[in-house]
Amino acid sequence: NLAKVPDNITQFNFSIVMPASKYDSVKDLLTTIPAELLNSTTISIGQAWPDAGYWDVRASVNGVVHVWNFEADQSGISPAVQQFLAKVKSLYK
Repeated sequence: NLAKVPDNITQFNFSIVMPASKYDSVKDLLTTIPAELLNSTTISIGQAWPDAGYWDVRASVNGVVHVWNFEADQSGISPAVQQFLAKVKSLYK
């Protein structure tokens, strides 16, 4: 497990207050980031399609900021990364 997730929302300083229920719905995401993403310097992941857009995902893990742009076509990426992105998408629909 690469990330230590705070137990509750009061351990953060937000400029916008987030209800505890929202934090609870996403707090486990840090522990599900595949190691291949954390160990990679690649920002754009997947095959870009014109006008299809992408998912911009950002995380700070142990003080290191990671930014990933998940392109529309995910067919060529690993199952672990696909599973992580599916979880992200399910939380933010």
